[in-house]
Amino acid sequence: MMRLRKPWLFLMLAIVVLASGAGAQPADPKTLIQRTVDRALKVLRDPALQGADKRTKRFEQVRVIVSEVFDWEDMAQRSLGVHWRSANEAQRARFTELFKELLANSYMEDINQFRGDEQVLVGELQKDADVFRVDTTIITHSREQVPISYFLHAEDGTYRVHDFSVEGVSLVNHYRQSFNRFMANGTLDALIEKLARKAPKSS
Repeated sequence: MMRLRKPWLFLMLAIVVLASGAGAQPADPKTLIQRTVDRALKVLRDPALQGADKRTKRFEQVRVIVSEVFDWEDMAQRSLGVHWRSANEAQRARFTELFKELLANSYMEDINQFRGDEQVLVGELQKDADVFRVDTTIITHSREQVPISYFLHAEDGTYRVHDFSVEGVSLVNHYRQSFNRFMANGTLDALIEKLARKAPKSS
C-alpha cells in the first residue's frame, strides 16, 4: 500500500489524540484540537521521552490514546468502501484491527522526526451537516507550512475523528483508492492477509 506523501501524518494524528483523558469533554471540536495541540507539544518536547531508547515508550503511549479518540471502525469502513457491505462480522473486526496496525506501522518513525521547534496553528471550526472540520497548519522545522484538516463527528456526547487530510489529500480516500485497486482482482480475505503481513504486531 502506498503511503501519503507527507511524513507528518502520524505526528499530527498523535497531536489530535494526546488530549484524551485531559478532563471534561471540550465544548466544541476546535477547543478539543487546540487543547490537544498544547498538550501534544508539551509531551513531544518532554526531555524524558527523547532519544532512540525512548522511541518505543513514546510511541506506545501515543497508540493507547489514539485508540480512545479515533473512530477506527468508521475509518476502516469508509476506507474499505462498498466492500464493507459484503464483509461478515469477523472480516470487519479483523480488517479494522489490521487497518489500525497499518497506520501505526506505516508512520511509526514519523513521530520521531519531531525536532521541538515545530508550531501548530489552529483555524476556525467549520460545520457541514453533521460533520465538523478543523483546519490546522503545521510549521515544520524547515519552516514549511503544511495544511492539515481534521474531520470529526459527535458520538454519545463526545467528538471523534473519522478522517483527516494533508494538503487536501484525505487519508480515507487515499486508502479507499488503494484498496479498490487491490479488490478489482482480489478478494477481501486476500486483502486481509496482505495487511496482516504488513502489520506483524497484530498477526
